[in-house]
Amino acid sequence: MANNTTTTIWLIRHAKAGQPTGIREPDWPLTDEGQIQAQRLGTFLETQAPDHLYASPFLRARQTLAPAANLTGHTIKILEDLRERRLAGTLIEDFVSAMRESFADDTQRLAGGETLAECRTRVRRAIDHICLAHSGQSIAACSHGAAIASLISDLDDVDGFAMWQSLKNPHVIKLTIHDGVIGWHDLGSEETYA
Repeated sequence: MANNTTTTIWLIRHAKAGQPTGIREPDWPLTDEGQIQAQRLGTFLETQAPDHLYASPFLRARQTLAPAANLTGHTIKILEDLRERRLAGTLIEDFVSAMRESFADDTQRLAGGETLAECRTRVRRAIDHICLAHSGQSIAACSHGAAIASLISDLDDVDGFAMWQSLKNPHVIKLTIHDGVIGWHDLGSEETYA
C-alpha cells in the first residue's frame, strides 16, 4: 500500500567555520561571520517550522543549528552518519585534486580515509533513518559539503565534484521524500534561500 505522506528534509551545509591551528577538524568552530550566518539561517528555518533538528556531531554543524534550536524550542539530535567525509588520515596538500579524483572513482581510498561510496552509503542511511522516524514531518539536518554532494550525485545525474564546489556556507537543499522516492531542490546560499 502506498504511503501518501511527504517528508521534507532541509539539508544544510554548515555556516562558515574556521580552521584554527592545533584544533582537531571535528572541533572547528564557526567564525564570527559564520555565527551571524547561523542566526539568519535560524530565522529562515523558523519560518519553515521544522518538527525536528538533526546535526552532524561536528561542532560547526551543531553551532549552525543552535539559533534554530533557540527559536523553535527543539533539541538538536546528533546523527553520526551526517558527519563529514574523512578523505585521508593526514593533511593532503592538493585537497581539491584529491576530491576531484575521488568523485571520478568513488571506490578510491587514501590511507586512513573513507571512500566516497562509503560516505554516500552512510549519508543515505541517515536520511532513511530520519524519514522512518519522522514520516510526513519537516526536519532540518545539518551536514557537510562532501557528504551532501555525495548524496545528491547519487540521487540524480549530477556531477558530484561540481556540486561539492558549488556548495556555499551555509547552503540549503530541500529534499522531499514520497513513497521512498527522494526529490531535491537546491535553494542555495543565504542570498537565495532567505
